[in-house]
Amino acid sequence: MNPIFGRVFALFVCMTGPVAASPPCDPSLFRDAVSNASAAISEMHEKNSKLFQAKLQALKAAKGWPDDRFIPMATPYVKDEVTQSLDEANASILAKVQSLGSGDGASTEDGRCAMLSELRSLMGLAVTNTSKKWEHMISKVTASMPPAVEAGAAR
Repeated sequence: MNPIFGRVFALFVCMTGPVAASPPCDPSLFRDAVSNASAAISEMHEKNSKLFQAKLQALKAAKGWPDDRFIPMATPYVKDEVTQSLDEANASILAKVQSLGSGDGASTEDGRCAMLSELRSLMGLAVTNTSKKWEHMISKVTASMPPAVEAGAAR
């Protein structure tokens, strides 16, 4: 589990306290919301990091970047205004998640259910933002690749 999501889960377990058997918004549902988002993000990173690295290496070869210039040449494909904005949005989302339950809402079932709904929504946004970031970075590298030269085609 992602360490940030682990801390968020621990926060919710502490906030919810003892509850009746199987209430509609028991702590396991908070754990599930965090675990599902964490798993989705981990899966995205696993799948897309390999693809992205392969595309960056292909771009390096196609553009003839020397090894000692790879990091500076590749940085604009990883960090730009779009990726920075998505990273800031996710940081803001996680800050909101950590502040959930800071009021009195956690002490009632309705309050816990409202927090669970908000948690699910926020975790969904974090997953969506992460997906958008990967899509942006991969499409940016792909768009920078020189057109493939077809065998035997005259230029």
